[in-house]
Formats: sequence, structure tokens, C-alpha cells
Amino acid sequence: MTTPLIGLTAAEVAERQARGRINRQVSESNRTYGEILRENLFTFINGVFAFISVILIFLGRPGDVVAIVVVVFLNAIISIIQEIRAKRQLDAISLLSRPRVKVLRDRQEVIIDPAEVVEGDILLLAPGDQIVADGTSGWRWTDPSG
Repeated sequence: MTTPLIGLTAAEVAERQARGRINRQVSESNRTYGEILRENLFTFINGVFAFISVILIFLGRPGDVVAIVVVVFLNAIISIIQEIRAKRQLDAISLLSRPRVKVLRDRQEVIIDPAEVVEGDILLLAPGDQIVADGTSGWRWTDPSG
């Protein structure tokens, strides 16, 4: 005869969350807004245009420098806007496709976000479920047909 699974109580979950014993996940977002700005402003071609602009200033051609600066900044602004839009859409898609986790807490099955899994949680898995945390194998087979 096996002992019934109880799972963690709400107090145990709160205590483990307070101690930081949670399931930390790496963000799936590709880049931060700062990285997007830096990578679009400080490119090789922009460096070449800056060098050419310095030479044109020494040659007394400030009108040409203004034209180069306008073209470079318009290009950078358009690229930044496009990448920020793409980042926001990818972030929204990743939220929609995020897995949900079924755990046993207070003798009841509860569906939670993977970030809410704490150390000691009993994950209830079915065929095809994604395992969202590392753990020990204390599994036991239960026949779904009863």
C-alpha cells in the first residue's frame, strides 16, 4: 500500500518563495531596448560615415555632413522602430505559448505558471507535458483509467 500524495501547503509555498527557493527561468526575450539602440547606432557603416563626416568638415563641406547625418539617423530610427515592434510581438507570442504546470498542493491539483513552482512541489505530468523544472525522480505510476 502506498501513502497518498499530499503536496505542499500554502504556508510551505509562501515560506519557500520568501527564501528564494523558486523556479527561476531565463527570459526568452532576445535583446533589451538598450541593446537594440546600441546595435543600430554604433554600426561599422555609421563609423565609416562619421569618419567621412570629419574629413568633409576639414574640407569645408558642412552641407554634405548634414546630409550624411540626416540619412544615418533616419536609417537608425527606422531600424530601431522595426526591431522594437518585432521584440514586442515576439514577447507577446512567448507569453501565449508558455506552458502551464499542474502541481499537487494541499491535496488538490492546481494549474500554475512555471515561475510559481517552488522546491518540493509535486509536478503532475501526463504524456506530452513539458517538464519545467529540475527535480528528483520520485515518480509513481497511476493508471488514468482508474
